[in-house]
Amino acid sequence: MGLKCWRNEIIVPPQNLSFMYNLYSYKLCGLGIKSTIPFPELISKETFSDVIIRFENDEIFPNGRYDEKHHSANQSDIPILWEKKLIFRVIGGKEIIVNPNISIGNVLLRTLILCQGMAVILHQRGNLLLHASSVNMNGYAVAFMGQCGHGKSTTTFALTQKGYPLVTDDVLAINLECNPIPLVYPSFSRIKLNDDIIEYIKDSKNSFTKIHPDFQKYSYPVENNFSQDPLPLKRIYVLEKGETIEIQTLKSQDKLIELIKNTYTQGILNSSEKANNLSQCSNLIKKVPIKHLTICHSLEKLEELVNVVEKDAIIFQKNIL
Repeated sequence: MGLKCWRNEIIVPPQNLSFMYNLYSYKLCGLGIKSTIPFPELISKETFSDVIIRFENDEIFPNGRYDEKHHSANQSDIPILWEKKLIFRVIGGKEIIVNPNISIGNVLLRTLILCQGMAVILHQRGNLLLHASSVNMNGYAVAFMGQCGHGKSTTTFALTQKGYPLVTDDVLAINLECNPIPLVYPSFSRIKLNDDIIEYIKDSKNSFTKIHPDFQKYSYPVENNFSQDPLPLKRIYVLEKGETIEIQTLKSQDKLIELIKNTYTQGILNSSEKANNLSQCSNLIKKVPIKHLTICHSLEKLEELVNVVEKDAIIFQKNIL
């Protein structure tokens, strides 16, 4: 197929872990990033430092273990594990500290940091995180929300192929403090796609990089069609697989249930954070229309799907201007 194979390239931490040098500088999700690890997925940009990504000495990773009681009581220090091994810790919305003893592929490590790691950072900073992807449609963010396998990335990819720039894939960070319309922060210019869509795409198959040898997930770059600035969120579609492509309205109660269910950080929320999440989701319902979108499990129906979304979202935008 001509696909790039996943290679077990191991990132080697610097010998002197306490000495911060060769820092790479990026802008991601509205935050300035300084990192000892290079991220080719990101756009280099000299900026101030909101978040540091770095290795740390062995003392904070004793035997690669983590105290679950400490985790449940301390939401400012969240561990990210892979195959029961502690990969990194996310601390105070400001640091991602990587375990220097890990043995993990370069692509997978970067993916975990940019997705799960940055999601926790944004959560710790008070943003609402949804399991959703989004595109820029005429200056507004239009989002597609749903659990894994519901077609978020495929729908988003189909719209980027039509010319609508990618805003974010899989994780949607929303700032609800902006008035009157919440803002969505762009992530990075890659989409994770299943292997079944690759043969359907006319683009060069050499563009795809396998994320992990055991998963049929590939990273696809869209550098030339990426929206880099925060955008007002104008619409959310809740995706569901079905026999036809159809958009329907949702009751307020169903909207709230879907938002809570698709909160990306739902699994790490304590009782007080769940109450805050309920408040955030209720607030979002008042500001952003949310609809139900049924899509077909058929790649041949992608063009029809794009047309249906275009008609609904763009007509809606014209009505509110």
